[in-house]
Amino acid sequence: MKIFLSILVCIGILISTNACSFEIKKYEEKGFNAEIYAGSLVVLVFKSEKCQICDGKINSIYQLLKIPRYKEMKVFSINFDYEKSIVKKFDVINPGTIILMKGNTEVFRSSDAQTQKVLEFEVARALN
Repeated sequence: MKIFLSILVCIGILISTNACSFEIKKYEEKGFNAEIYAGSLVVLVFKSEKCQICDGKINSIYQLLKIPRYKEMKVFSINFDYEKSIVKKFDVINPGTIILMKGNTEVFRSSDAQTQKVLEFEVARALN
């Protein structure tokens, strides 16, 4: 289901922008560690399948990834309901939580509803 939705989003983006050069990856320890050690800005999105706040945050992140300055962000999606070991590792208590990491340092965390402008502000701050 997640793959199907990702494909639909990319098709929509392809139609509207003629490019789909970014992705939200499923969390995997090896890929996550590689990005952290490379110093990338990493975004972790803890989402639940029926969470409208989560869907809004994912949409905001997709919109940010369209902006050239932010296209290098590495975004990982974690299913809050099923990936309990990862949820516990990052001490997340609510679906809809977003964590921004720069290297091994957590630079922002929120489980509140965030507008795209707030997320963009926090991402810009993390990049500086």
